[in-house]
Order: sequence, then C-alpha cells, then structure tokens
Amino acid sequence: MTVETPRRNVQTRRHWMSRFALLIASYLLLCVAAKAGVLRGKVVFAGRELAGVQVTAHSGDKTQSVISDDSGTFQFTNLADGKWQIEATLQCFESLHADVDVNAAAAPLQLEMKLLPAEKLVSLAEQATPVTGNPPEQHAAQDAGTQTGTAARSKDAAAQQLPAVPPHEENEQGADGFLIQGSVNNAGTSAFSTSPAFGNMRAGKHDLYSGNLQITYGNSALNAQPYSLSGVSVPRPEMNNVTGSVEGQGPLHLPRPMTRSPNISVSYNWLRTDNAPTMNGIVPTAAERTGNLAGLTNALGQPVTIYDPVTGSAYAGNQIPISTEAVALLKLIPLPNLASAAQYNYQAQVFSPSRGDGVFLSLDQRTKHAGSFYGSLGLHSMSSDNTNLFGFLDKTNTMNTHAGIGWGNWYQELGMYAHANSLLSGLT
Repeated sequence: MTVETPRRNVQTRRHWMSRFALLIASYLLLCVAAKAGVLRGKVVFAGRELAGVQVTAHSGDKTQSVISDDSGTFQFTNLADGKWQIEATLQCFESLHADVDVNAAAAPLQLEMKLLPAEKLVSLAEQATPVTGNPPEQHAAQDAGTQTGTAARSKDAAAQQLPAVPPHEENEQGADGFLIQGSVNNAGTSAFSTSPAFGNMRAGKHDLYSGNLQITYGNSALNAQPYSLSGVSVPRPEMNNVTGSVEGQGPLHLPRPMTRSPNISVSYNWLRTDNAPTMNGIVPTAAERTGNLAGLTNALGQPVTIYDPVTGSAYAGNQIPISTEAVALLKLIPLPNLASAAQYNYQAQVFSPSRGDGVFLSLDQRTKHAGSFYGSLGLHSMSSDNTNLFGFLDKTNTMNTHAGIGWGNWYQELGMYAHANSLLSGLT
C-alpha cells in the first residue's frame, strides 16, 4: 500500500495548476490572433499585374506598408478589425486611395493604377538633374590651393568664369551614363558587349533576309507485323511519306530607287505519300463461277436453296445458269487466294500514292502617307491514285489558284483603320 505525504500532494497540485495556466495562456493567444485580420489584394495596370507598388494601410496612428510582388499581389497579416485607409504609390503613377473594412470575411482588393498625365511626366523628367563631376580646371584649382592661397583664389575665379552647361546637355550626359538592365548597347562603344558580327547584328547597313526549311519523313521499315485473328498471315502495311516546305522573305530591290523597298515572301511546300494497305474481301470460287451454288450456306451454317425468280421453283442442286455477260465480268474478278479464312477468302495489298505541290507569293509595300499595299498569289495542285480490292484505279487531280490585293491605312487623326481587300480563287 502507498501512502501519499502532504508534500507530494502539494507538488501534484502545482503541476496541474501550471498546466492549466499554460492552457489558459494558449487560449488567450489564439483569441488575439483570431482578432488580427488578413487583407489581401492585387495591383494591376491596364489589365496586367504591377510589381513594386508600395501599399500602405492607415488607421489612426497605426501604419503598415508592404510591396507588391512579381504577380502584383500583396498581403497584410496582422491588421486589427475595423476601418483602414489603403494608399498605393509608385513613381510615374497617380496615388490610389481606398477605404476598406478589415474583418474575417473581407474580400481581396483590386487596385487599378493610372499613369500620370503627360505634362506631369514631362515635368518630372525636366526636374531630374544628374550628378556631374567637377571640370578639370576646378580640380587643378583645388590642387594649386594646397600650395599657395593666392594661386588657389585665382584658379577659383577662373573656374567660376567657365560657361555653364545647358540643362538639356546635362540631361543627355546623365542619359549617356545610365544604362537600364536589358537595353541594347552598341558594340563600337563598349568592350563588354556582344560581337557586332553575331547573326544579323553585323556592321554596316544590310537588309534582313530570313528563310526556313522543314522536312518530315516517315517510313514503315521498322513497323511490326500485324497480328491476325483468323490465323491467316497478314502482310505488313507499307508506308513511305515525305512532306516539306521552304520559305524566304526580305526586301525586294527594284531597278528604280524607292524610299522604301517592298517586302516579298515566297514559299513552296510539297507532299509525297506512298501507302500500301492490306484489304480483305469475298470473291466467287471456281465452282460458283460455273453456277454451282450447292455449297452455299447462311450465317448459321444452314444450306440455302436458290429459286428461279421467273417461275418461283427451286433450281435443281442449286445449279443456276450463267449468262454471257456474267462470264465476261467474272474475268475481272480474281480467284480466292485464302482457303482457311472464315470471314473472307481473298486478300490483297493495294498501292495508293498521293502527290501535292503548292507555291505562295506575297508582296507588301508600305508608304509614308498612302498606307500599305499588299498582294498575294497562290497555286496548289494535288493528285492521288485510289486502288480498290480488285485492282481498279481511280485517279483524282485538282488544281487550286487564288489571288488577292489589298490596301490599308491608319488615320491617327480620326482614330480609325481603313482596310480593303479583294480575293479571287478557282478550283479545277
């Protein structure tokens, strides 16, 4: 039997009281955290996410600020419930103000920023003055001042008499010394830029010509043998397909000099397909070609009796007469080449080639005042051979031509786009 002493009882009570106090403190912290509201939102400009916007929340003497991320979203995680004033600011944009009610059911904010008016942007650009160094004469005056005060004063006076640099030249100097990340730098003025003979970035004035060549080839040489459910060996379907296209575009130099050379685009595409699929069917046997239908059965395997359509009586032994026309037509139908197949008795591999060629030409001439003139001309031909089970050939030849001319212009004063187009096409 165990007897608890009074001292042990006191320790047990203290242990449970400390646990109870810890539980109460955790509950209070959860209550405080539950009252801290969360406010989320997104900053956009012209329908696109805007990053780097400073979003500030004000409520009395309380102020909190966050910055929108790359997706334009921002979040306040510890705002007290109640009324808050939201302010969004970004350079070159108008400040945006909004009043929100922060609570557990607060919907995400959508802040739409607007650019400053053009005159304010120009004013901001004129107020920006780059930091420039002292002229060489002023440095010389400072060095001379360390040796004698008289010479220093004379140099300072000479430096003060130097002509002032105009403000627009100061702005140009600042622009020359400031390089935005991602901008293009001339290889002739920097030792760290890309070589000027890279791709189309070459020295001198050269016209830009571009081209494209694409060829797709497919063959059945590595295809597997088809599986036959009837037990009859099925030949592998043969296939050999080639498709391709070549195109080029660039300015067209005419003998007579023009302010702007027209741009021309020429493309040619071709198609060559050779397919040899396997076809199956049922053809008359040697006995059936003589009119002997004695072995004819239905789908259930039961014998079938043939009746004379004129007299209505059955033919003796299912032997029917054969006309001269039928004998002539039967010569065009091959004999069975399969004896063990239940569903068909003839199998053949047919050859069906296809050929296609197409040429497309387009010309675009842009003028300074009259807009753009453009035209197109296309020619496409297609031929195919369709062979049936009995070797009968059906040839198909098509020719499609089309031509179009158009004109377009953009009137900035009227804010409208004028467009005219004419298309002619034919099929043979």
